[in-house]
Amino acid sequence: MKILITGATGFLGSHLYEGALSDGIDSIGLARSSKKWQEFQLPGEPLIGDLSEESISEWIEKLPDDLTHVIHTAGIVHSFDKLIFQKINTLATIDLFKKLTKKYPKLHFVFISSLAAVGPSLPNIPHDEMTSLNPTSLYGKSKREAEDFLKQNLPPKWSLTIIRPPMVIGPRDPAVLDIFKMVKGRLVLQTGFRGTKKLYSFVCVHDVVGIIKESLKKDHQNLAVYFPSYPTDHSFGEIIEVISQQMGKKPFFLPIPFPAISALAHSMAFLRKFFPIELRLTPDKLHELKPQAWTCSGEKANSELGHQYLWSLEKTVAATLEDYQKRKWL
Repeated sequence: MKILITGATGFLGSHLYEGALSDGIDSIGLARSSKKWQEFQLPGEPLIGDLSEESISEWIEKLPDDLTHVIHTAGIVHSFDKLIFQKINTLATIDLFKKLTKKYPKLHFVFISSLAAVGPSLPNIPHDEMTSLNPTSLYGKSKREAEDFLKQNLPPKWSLTIIRPPMVIGPRDPAVLDIFKMVKGRLVLQTGFRGTKKLYSFVCVHDVVGIIKESLKKDHQNLAVYFPSYPTDHSFGEIIEVISQQMGKKPFFLPIPFPAISALAHSMAFLRKFFPIELRLTPDKLHELKPQAWTCSGEKANSELGHQYLWSLEKTVAATLEDYQKRKWL
């Protein structure tokens, strides 16, 4: 087995690269630069490149002829630029896929999609792999469009695995770091007066890595889709409570009406035209903040792949907090 991991210095990609190497899998990590590679102290040397059309054409020629798997984790999650989602998540994925099909008559392609490609769920009715895709955000739509192309253009001798994680938490995660910072500051902003009741599925990054590695053994399948999700869902209030207990803090909740959050996001988008503002609260993220539930079932990964979810929210938060403190991110 010889694999390529795109986005190898990203949150998920870096853990996946380490996990593959620890299992003795011959792995190549694609990174835009060596800066984060050195920061995360990843072993070996990266394959330098990005998802631009010119760059893909260059680095794909450096891949070995006996490559067996490509795990495509690279992508963009939030941006003020509305067009960037389709450019990176959809069109670049399609370009990569086309170039790989020309070089490899047989390959197992693993695409890291998202629960956002399916859309929000109803309370207490989690999505499963049979749920139709109805994304509400540009990010989710870009992932769905990439999924659709891959499914419709899969070569006969190729295998395709689609992984749709919900909220992923774990060491090195820059997104959930914002929540830890709010708890540390003892003031947690919530969306509306029912913000603490919003329900979420979550999965530890280590469980996601386990499921991806287990899926690599399913080359005989033409197409497989999995939601990696811990069996227990949690409300936003419960997530904050677990983080608060681990940090020894007792924060206060400040409800912010959704119209006010929307106005702030659009104001930041306007100001960004004149100032280099980098925030995770973008107009597109409003589509993910408003729904009351984002849940999915991880049962299929358990039944088909035999995956045992070992990382509870409490265990995951403890490991994540320890990592943040070691890196002095908090």
